[in-house]
Amino acid sequence: MKAKAVLFVEPGKVSLGEVELSAPEAGEVLLEVLYSCISSGTDLRTLAGKQWGVDEWPFVPGYSQVGRVIQCGEGVSLEEGDLVFSGGTKKCSLPLAWGAHISHAVSPETHVFPLPEGVDPLEASLAKLAAISFHGSLMSRAQPGEQVFVVGLGPIGVLSAVFHRMAGCRVVGLDLSPERVMFVQKAFDMEARVPEESLETTIRQVCPGGPDIVVDSTGSERVLASCLASARTIPWGDHEVKSTRLVIQGSYPGAFSIDYPTAFYKELELILPRDNLPRDLRKVLQFLGEQAISIKPIISQLVPYEEAPEAYRQLQARKGDVLTMALDWRKA
Repeated sequence: MKAKAVLFVEPGKVSLGEVELSAPEAGEVLLEVLYSCISSGTDLRTLAGKQWGVDEWPFVPGYSQVGRVIQCGEGVSLEEGDLVFSGGTKKCSLPLAWGAHISHAVSPETHVFPLPEGVDPLEASLAKLAAISFHGSLMSRAQPGEQVFVVGLGPIGVLSAVFHRMAGCRVVGLDLSPERVMFVQKAFDMEARVPEESLETTIRQVCPGGPDIVVDSTGSERVLASCLASARTIPWGDHEVKSTRLVIQGSYPGAFSIDYPTAFYKELELILPRDNLPRDLRKVLQFLGEQAISIKPIISQLVPYEEAPEAYRQLQARKGDVLTMALDWRKA
């Protein structure tokens, strides 16, 4: 069958096109996609041609979608009409990175996740981004009462702040954009501020004893260096001072470096979350079903899929009041 899709045709160029999908085989389902969420960091890096492992153009991007099952292969326990989260189609006539921005998707049943009753499909389209941030909060071993600073209030940063606060931490969000700081304050009733003077100075002013956890969600090597410098100073001699855990939640297109002497003297604990696990996705969907979290405000705009090229142009402009967008495929 034919499906409409967003295509990255060459670095910096987005278009729409048609692709061919084969029918679902045993153990597979065919989805009619309702919404796909743009991961502004990963999608823009991929569009710029800087994503490792992606070197065939054109391709179908995106890794977060929600759809309705419309056909089941043999041996599938899901039923037609079920709403599920998916990371994208696994079958397509063009290369995939990872194939979520598409009107229909074919996927093994083991790769889709049923939505709990009552969950808004649009909000659930954020589940992959939320699961990435949730996985990072688990790896950080956040404890109630700890001081956490989240640097960079894009989608991953905001979601990381949400989950660290859910763990009982005091969370402070930091971003150079006044619009993003105000958004976090109003939409999530969370402490956030624009750094004054320097990131290190601001963190020291708020938390003189040094932070327990710093989450860098920027993907900027310069900001990473500032995060490292803001880590807690460890005294010599017998002491019970715990070192800062630095969580690199923002992703990088390639190698990066840190100042070893600074990290060494601070006994810095470096944590690099590697995406998410299936159980993280299931947990995020459970949270949404229980209304334990509300993350829909992170979607700044819902746009028809036909306007995807313009949506990416807006995201490339990096306006502070736009976190991310979701594509509406319901009329495709």
